[in-house]
Amino acid sequence: MEITVSTNATEVSQFLRDLYADQVPFATSRALNAAALAFQTKQRGEMSGRFTVRRKQWVDRSIKMRRTDFATKRSLEAFVRVETPGDPSRSDILAQHEDGGTKRPKDGGHLAIPQDVRRTGAGVIRKDQRPKAFGFRPHGSSGRVFVGDKRTVLIYTGGGGGVILQRQGRRGKGSSKRGGLRLLYRFTSKADLDERLRFVETAHETAPAAFARAFPEEFAKAVRSAR
Repeated sequence: MEITVSTNATEVSQFLRDLYADQVPFATSRALNAAALAFQTKQRGEMSGRFTVRRKQWVDRSIKMRRTDFATKRSLEAFVRVETPGDPSRSDILAQHEDGGTKRPKDGGHLAIPQDVRRTGAGVIRKDQRPKAFGFRPHGSSGRVFVGDKRTVLIYTGGGGGVILQRQGRRGKGSSKRGGLRLLYRFTSKADLDERLRFVETAHETAPAAFARAFPEEFAKAVRSAR
């Protein structure tokens, strides 16, 4: 996901081109980059207020500018993109909250919604606590009950619903404490997504004003350096 914010950079460049043919594109590119960086900083800063952020560094790195995204005097465009670290195909984790809508599992299966599942100190679900890590195996002939490692059981209830439960307390013969069941995940066939990313809105609120502030200063610097 990427966006382009229009400014009056082209009109400014045309008006002054005859006077400062070399300085104007350079100053414009510098001002565009300043505007893009201002938007990037603003978007990153507001993410924790819009989402439950458990890994701030990961979120910050997801609002990125590649080296090729910066404007140059030969290419007066600057880009800020939503692109998660690692596998770019997972960028919709954030981008899907720009327009909102309904999320459905890609394979037509189930969405696992975390409940009372163990997390790291940073609040991230550990790899050994994710559904696939339990190694579920069919139990019985119904096709709806699966037994997994760490005293877990997966039960499908139909219609895309279901749960993953884990038995608590002591285990083994002679134990006087049986404990209860912990709900680790619940399953659903779809989930509603709200429009909390506000990527485009933040860009339009931030970038044009940042460009307007930066251009006079960058142009003055370019003129001075040309003398």
